[in-house]
Amino acid sequence: MRTIGLIYKRNNSAAAEAARRVVDWFAHRDTETLLTPGQQRTIGRGTAVEEPELVSGSEFLVTLGGDGTLLHAAGILRENPVPILGVNMGRLGFLTPFPEEDLEVALTAALEGRLEIQQRMRLAVRLRRSGGEEDIGIATNDAVISQGAMARLLELEARQNGQLITNYRADGLIVSTPTGSTAYNLSAGGPLLTPGLAAVCVTPICPHTLTNRSLVMPADCVITVQIVDTGDKPYLTIDGQQGCTLHADDVVVIARAEAALPLYQALSVDIFELMRSKLSWSGSAG
Repeated sequence: MRTIGLIYKRNNSAAAEAARRVVDWFAHRDTETLLTPGQQRTIGRGTAVEEPELVSGSEFLVTLGGDGTLLHAAGILRENPVPILGVNMGRLGFLTPFPEEDLEVALTAALEGRLEIQQRMRLAVRLRRSGGEEDIGIATNDAVISQGAMARLLELEARQNGQLITNYRADGLIVSTPTGSTAYNLSAGGPLLTPGLAAVCVTPICPHTLTNRSLVMPADCVITVQIVDTGDKPYLTIDGQQGCTLHADDVVVIARAEAALPLYQALSVDIFELMRSKLSWSGSAG
């Protein structure tokens, strides 16, 4: 029997109902579906396992929701090379290329091995404090240093491979992958990068010096950001999913993760068509 993992958007009745359909669909094809205990109890179907077994025991993962649900699944995977098939039940859905109405077609194609898998670059994020260095997480989209509850500027010293870039005075700093360039980086005025590009984008959030602009750097560089002036309890966030409070003299170390994130792509995918559609660009020829 084949085994597939399933993660759906929490507290969403439409996603839960879609999850029931997916489990039943797989069951009719002699395929077992693994879910976390809480999600299995909610829909009353599938096999309940803890997150480590959900990852290790699955041929691939199906996510039902938006990009946030897929990013949550990516966080569970860590560096395990298990492909994710993202079904979009949210809004933009840059990472979830399969609409709900094509759910069964996508699942069939995945089971039959007809879908392309694209490897998406990720970032390994570590935090260096006086007590040593700790692993914070792996980012598919971005690592963000942002101000706390009070609207006070942070002062951040940024370096690439030990070489000083500049001292930013800003509301924060975004270090994103090409995949994450369409997320917070885009909202902060950063550039769009095509997914296959081997690069990292560093974008200040509302910089005090207006000439501070985004920088695109080689993927294999190491970026360090030291907290010089903390403002009010700044925070480090990984993909909007996890994070921790920062203190003066903390250093955030960001480098390319060893393992990429494997994502199933639609049978016919055009990145520029996706951008035209999701970002409401005009596609007419001049």
